Amino acid sequence: MSPKKERIIFLDYLRVFAIISVLLCHSTQAIYVFETDYVKSISAQSKYMLLTLFTCGRMFGVPIFLMITGYLLLGKEYNDERIVRFWKNSWLHLVICTMIWFLIYDIFLLVRHEQDMPLTDIVKDVLFLHKVNFDHVWYMPMIIGYYLLIPFVSNAIRSVKNPGIILFPVILIFYMSSIISFVDLCFQISGKNPLEQKISLGFSGGIYGIYIILGYLLKREWSLRRWQKTALLLTAALAVAISVLVTNKVINANIAVELWYDSPFIVIGSIALFILATQINFPSKINGAVVWLSKYSFAVYLIHMMVKNVSVGYITRLGIKKPMQVVVLEIVMLIGGYVLAFLISKIPKIGKYILYLK
Repeated sequence: MSPKKERIIFLDYLRVFAIISVLLCHSTQAIYVFETDYVKSISAQSKYMLLTLFTCGRMFGVPIFLMITGYLLLGKEYNDERIVRFWKNSWLHLVICTMIWFLIYDIFLLVRHEQDMPLTDIVKDVLFLHKVNFDHVWYMPMIIGYYLLIPFVSNAIRSVKNPGIILFPVILIFYMSSIISFVDLCFQISGKNPLEQKISLGFSGGIYGIYIILGYLLKREWSLRRWQKTALLLTAALAVAISVLVTNKVINANIAVELWYDSPFIVIGSIALFILATQINFPSKINGAVVWLSKYSFAVYLIHMMVKNVSVGYITRLGIKKPMQVVVLEIVMLIGGYVLAFLISKIPKIGKYILYLK
């Protein structure tokens, strides 16, 4: 019998926080109308509530998941045998799992909305040749692409003894993919011509690769003083506040740009939270529950959009204010996602496999 993998408890807490954040982002998008005219028409209080909820969901969701991936998978030595094993157990498993869920999504949409969907479109969806009509599905093909090359990136990073050498290209790519994008956005807000970034990022992995490599770079023993922890908390809060103000400026300027993961403030805020999590003494009494919730977090990601699709109409008719609707939908998606994930995991032989439980 193979030994049980030792849990890194702060990563389990981060996973749970990250899935809550992802669902917060999606519940906010479901309740509020993300159109310029609508956002301009609502009160300042409602607008800033909307933007704050959405920003927190975006900042502390996917970036944290990607940094956890880098923390766990990079820095290991992969010989030929381990590369093949990783491709078989992790990459191929994820590919098959995603294909199954894309088929489930299409069947759900056919039954639930009676959509006219030709068989050829379903085949294209399953074979990653067409986007399934759910907003969250972009993540799975993206992470599949990165998983394919994880062993080679890990071996390359492992061969570098000085972390500062890795930091140099990371900072340069962050500048080109994130800082320049923000400056370009500022130009557009002020009515100036947009910038054109001409340098090819090539093998860099772009902004998602940056998050994964940052997870590896943050894999160290942190011993921070109280004022440093406070500074990290304030940094995360300030990143949220600036993102909200910038998004408000974008809306007022009628620019069709959504707050995305290449925002420098999303990067900085998520890093601050990740480091802060390494410093927290989490209560050991609930560690078992948190580990269970953490194991099912990706399964909830796979399921939650269907729960949202079924429940959002009922929640919007409850007659409560929109921020409360966001909270209720978040809770429904969380509870529904975990309950369904648990039930699916009990299907003999295939339950845990199709949920990608590790």
